[in-house]
Amino acid sequence: MNLFIFGLILAVVGFLLWWQWSMLRQARRYVGRPAPDTTAVDGANRAARRIYFFHAVHCGPCRAVAPLVDRLCREYPNLVKVDVASHPALARRFGVAATPSFIIVANDRIDEVRLGGVTEAWLRNRLNIEEAP
Repeated sequence: MNLFIFGLILAVVGFLLWWQWSMLRQARRYVGRPAPDTTAVDGANRAARRIYFFHAVHCGPCRAVAPLVDRLCREYPNLVKVDVASHPALARRFGVAATPSFIIVANDRIDEVRLGGVTEAWLRNRLNIEEAP
């Protein structure tokens, strides 16, 4: 019986690790591609370098990082929150595989994709990078 339970736990952990790896692999396929039109969420006045925070209301990790993002949105206009329920087509065009997702766009190309929560230092570091001409 103990061997069965151990095997079951091992199978579940293995599946979760495989799933996380496959979501990350799927999301990173979009790096280097042209960014889709984001006028619906950030208007026509867009910075050359911006970060999109894709989140969902029902997502626990999204709710955990949301206060940090809300605070930094007031300081950095190039940080944009996007609710995947309100903008599902945009999320699909960006290749959002899971929430929370942070997608960095530089000069209208997808530069970096980060799945999951982030620290304030990670976010500030990417928001403070000088904009390329």
